[in-house]
Amino acid sequence: MQEQQYGIQAICDYIDSREPSMTQLWEQMVRIESPSANRTEVNRLAAHLDTYLDAMGLWRKKVAFEQAGSTLVAQTEGGTLPAVALMAHMDTVHPVGRFGDNVFLRDGDNIYGPGVYDCKGGIAVAILVISTLQRFGYRKRQLRLILSGDEEVAHALSQGGSSQVYADAAAGCGAAFNCESGLLSGDVIYRRKGGGIVTVTVYGVSAHAGKEPEKGASAIRAAARKILKIEELSDPDRVLYNCGVIKGGTTSNAIPDRCEFTVGLRFPTNQDLEDALKALQAICDDDPAPVSMRRWR
Repeated sequence: MQEQQYGIQAICDYIDSREPSMTQLWEQMVRIESPSANRTEVNRLAAHLDTYLDAMGLWRKKVAFEQAGSTLVAQTEGGTLPAVALMAHMDTVHPVGRFGDNVFLRDGDNIYGPGVYDCKGGIAVAILVISTLQRFGYRKRQLRLILSGDEEVAHALSQGGSSQVYADAAAGCGAAFNCESGLLSGDVIYRRKGGGIVTVTVYGVSAHAGKEPEKGASAIRAAARKILKIEELSDPDRVLYNCGVIKGGTTSNAIPDRCEFTVGLRFPTNQDLEDALKALQAICDDDPAPVSMRRWR
């Protein structure tokens, strides 16, 4: 189709006409419950969208990971100007079944369900954008859709692999739009903090807590000291540290020889991230207990 001039009203009318079909796609996505750790269901959603995007005539690529669901990339043809990236994610937070049997509920103008807002609604909007521009013959810029399978866990399950797919697919783009949930006010968000997860493992010495406690060294106690120091570093205007998950010990009558906890980081710049990692490393090193630290961006 040759590119032509169309009025705003014609474009708006087309978008309005697509509401039933886009709501149907939205519902189909929500009914495929896809928590980050459920690789099978994330892959099922990726396959469903792959078929839908194929019908739209888009080139597609799925990148598989051993522990994470696939990341899906799709794009239109050609374009003489730098491409535009539309980014979203397919994974959600709650485990399958958390919302009961009727996971997609419509109540007047409101729709409820896992991922409705974050971020399956965003995927529907991104696809509608591409469909609309296709309908009116837009070819100046290639449109690239990039959908992650483990965004909610900071790409940890793919060990950063899905974020690398983002970087590769967005290379050379002149602009990128994140189709994540925004503010209820409708304001456009043009800047957000980056995120990452660091896993810290503290090692102690196991011993019977009743017979010979003096021979043990509690990994949980050492980890607790570190967690308190780490969370004291939080600055709402700069870097936020959240120790969100902790695991350790095997039984109540044994001194634990291992404790693991995760630290969620939110940071405004890459330099802030590097400074935060140095601060974390310093806290990990400031203790006789052996510690290992690993991270994903």
